Amino acid sequence: MDEVSPSAALSAIIQWYERVKAASMELPQGWFGRPHDTWLHLTWSAATTHKLLLEFNASVLLVITDPGPIAVLDAELRIGACRQVTLDPQEYGEEITSHAASARVLRAWHSTPCRRQLPIAHCPMRSL
Repeated sequence: MDEVSPSAALSAIIQWYERVKAASMELPQGWFGRPHDTWLHLTWSAATTHKLLLEFNASVLLVITDPGPIAVLDAELRIGACRQVTLDPQEYGEEITSHAASARVLRAWHSTPCRRQLPIAHCPMRSL
């Protein structure tokens, strides 16, 4: 499995989000929310030796373990096959505390081995 360092992946993702501002997210299990209708803004991010942590809208935490190569297209960012993808969304309507400021234990809602390239974020060509 080709892997890229989480810090290198994070750099590419931050640059892409600085340009597009918001995007929809497709995971190995399918779309998060309604396709091209649920807009996610990158609100916090970090990288460790093996993990990439991405927080969207201060309420959705995505953890990618051993990310594969990053492919950046105009309207799409793809992360190559990775060891695992874990999604921890907070319910809408709850009092939201950023994951970065929260000491709560990660609740793994979707944790899946990811062996194929995954289109992770899509942004329309129009500006938001």
